[in-house]
Amino acid sequence: GRGRERPDQYSNAPKSSLQDGGAAGVDLAPAALSQWHRALRLLAGEEGEDGGKEDATLEESPRTYRAAITAAAWTGHWQEATALERRMRERGWAPERDPLVQGALVAALAAGGRPREALRTYEEAFGRGEGALAPDVVAANAALRACAALP
Repeated sequence: GRGRERPDQYSNAPKSSLQDGGAAGVDLAPAALSQWHRALRLLAGEEGEDGGKEDATLEESPRTYRAAITAAAWTGHWQEATALERRMRERGWAPERDPLVQGALVAALAAGGRPREALRTYEEAFGRGEGALAPDVVAANAALRACAALP
């Protein structure tokens, strides 16, 4: 009734992947973000900048992919973010059920000048209906930026 406090509908929503170190426990400070391309090479086990194999590899897991997608979003590399999300699907990790991945993907598309794709991704992940995810602040802000960028 009136006068009663409503519980915050977002109190159980996940923290923003861009606010909490990528939700993967990685440092997303500017220096770390500049190394996103090396992280992608480590994930893929590709050659390093000097032509040799990278010394280490990252364990392929939803957590490392989430961190890489978040870093790609922060740096505006939407192509890499979408490719990583696709690789997660291929591995059966259901990124479409991960609100942090979807929020970072929306942010990457919005930052990369792809507002229609960002809004479509937002609607698919966070729209109404059964199975809709709860958006975090990053996803919501990215959707607003995408709306503002529409012609």
